[in-house]
Amino acid sequence: MPVDKCNAAALQSTRKMPALRLKFYLGGQGAYARTVAGRGIVKNIIRERPRGPFPNNALESMTNDFALRDVCVLVTRPSEQGQALCAQIEAAGGCAIHIPVIEIVAPKNIAALRDVTERLPEFELAIFVSTNAASWCVRWLRDLGADWPTSVGVGAVGKATAKELLRLGIHVNLIPNGRYDSEGLLTLAALQQVANKRIIIFRGEGGREHLASELKQRGASVEYAEVYARRRPQASLNQLLPAAKRAKVNCIVVTSNEGLQNLYDMAGESLRNWLVAMPLVVLSQRAVTLAKQLGFKREPVVAPQASDQAIVETIEKWPRQQ
Repeated sequence: MPVDKCNAAALQSTRKMPALRLKFYLGGQGAYARTVAGRGIVKNIIRERPRGPFPNNALESMTNDFALRDVCVLVTRPSEQGQALCAQIEAAGGCAIHIPVIEIVAPKNIAALRDVTERLPEFELAIFVSTNAASWCVRWLRDLGADWPTSVGVGAVGKATAKELLRLGIHVNLIPNGRYDSEGLLTLAALQQVANKRIIIFRGEGGREHLASELKQRGASVEYAEVYARRRPQASLNQLLPAAKRAKVNCIVVTSNEGLQNLYDMAGESLRNWLVAMPLVVLSQRAVTLAKQLGFKREPVVAPQASDQAIVETIEKWPRQQ
């Protein structure tokens, strides 16, 4: 809640004062302090370390905007996506430590990618399985000096991917309704009758085969455009997350099975016991199954969607679920 809309009585006494600093001690990595002058007008905002409890009950209602105070989250998403999630966690009053467990790099088979990209107008539908698939596709098109062919329909597995495509100037025709993944996309009416249609799937090297397999069973001709590759960082988790930072972590967000496996491998023997004792927020039941196989001691919490907002809302509920 903005400060100019909080309890009027709490600000009434400031009207006769030349300046009054109101400190909202929210815990976590710091709190917001606002300097109020004249007739209650906010002059500036600074960040400070917490020094005590809330000064009065009138301001306590503002804590709803900081639901993650005193919660520190280890975010393992790749660089750009991870930064956006960290920003939302911090906006909710939490602490975010960003350690990507997947690096996004150029694919190995550039010749095959160039070939399929040059044949794009031959396809009736292109499906993008991630934001990275969208951004790297446009990068390769620009390298070729080509534009996206408007004759090709476009599907996206989720809202974030659709948003990235729109940002890049590509209109999206198909997006799941409710469940934002390959399974959700496959329920759309437009993909029920695809016999003899040519479909291209933009993705990273490897990955799940479910989407292509199901479309082929429905009679479609499917090809891949593998526009990027994923690899595990060479550094160990012990190097990237020293003891002082490790002690702050309350839960870990892992957004893919590959990321979870990488995190487990990066922990090595030295941090294996610490890792498997940590609570996890994941995006699928497949990740829950993998976590159990790897020996995690707690049942991971599954976010209902892959969006940053859904993940943050899931983390907000986390303390009450432990």
